Amino acid sequence: MNRSAFIKSFIISSFGLLTVKGLTKPAFTIPEEEKTTTLLKCYIAGYAYYHGEQVIDQLKPDLKLELKREPDNPYDRRAIAVYFKNSKLGFIPRVNNKIIANIMDQKTNVLAKILKINPENDVWDKVKLEVLMA
Repeated sequence: MNRSAFIKSFIISSFGLLTVKGLTKPAFTIPEEEKTTTLLKCYIAGYAYYHGEQVIDQLKPDLKLELKREPDNPYDRRAIAVYFKNSKLGFIPRVNNKIIANIMDQKTNVLAKILKINPENDVWDKVKLEVLMA
């Protein structure tokens, strides 16, 4: 592939537009699953201390969860809490939250979805998440 072909394919794939006279719509759309980037796959930290067991019957794979920054958290200034509706389930593990906290502080949309649930496992390995950046 020569340089100009690469640049054209990059522009088309990045913006979805063709510079054809009279064409005002995107030439194609990117499927929803390709509009996100996986940042992390992990289990919820602190699950045993919050409300996970009270709502575990409502949790299922692919369910989206809300992430909330807690910069005033006394144990971790980069804390990112994981919520299902109004129930706090725990946190993104501290060893993995630095980059995600920085991304969230830049007002970039970050969300989580459940990958799997293991109700019979120990409380530390019950709910596995995927953290995504839109």
